[in-house]
Amino acid sequence: MAPLRPARRLRLFVSERERHGGRPLFEAILLRARELGLAGGTVFRGAMGFGRFTRLHRPGLLEIAEDLPILVEIVDERAKIERLLAELGAMVEHGVAVLDDVEIALFGPPKP
Repeated sequence: MAPLRPARRLRLFVSERERHGGRPLFEAILLRARELGLAGGTVFRGAMGFGRFTRLHRPGLLEIAEDLPILVEIVDERAKIERLLAELGAMVEHGVAVLDDVEIALFGPPKP
């Protein structure tokens, strides 16, 4: 098994409909993370959810069919996650960030 290393995980829950800088918010966040040199990130589209205002978001309701929950997940060292987190306040109008300490194991050849 690959050796374990400490890391920080950022899970950001936003709406599919939200935008920043003329593009979907989740895309803007992922691109900014890449610009800052974070190790990587993934965007997940939720099948159903509700948030602070308890409005149900799910496919099949025409008025919110394009407003499904989105989860942006990024894992890297603490300092890099905190650098991105500091910028999210200017990007995200509505959302929830969840941070936790994790351990990672890297497989494959080292990054070039």
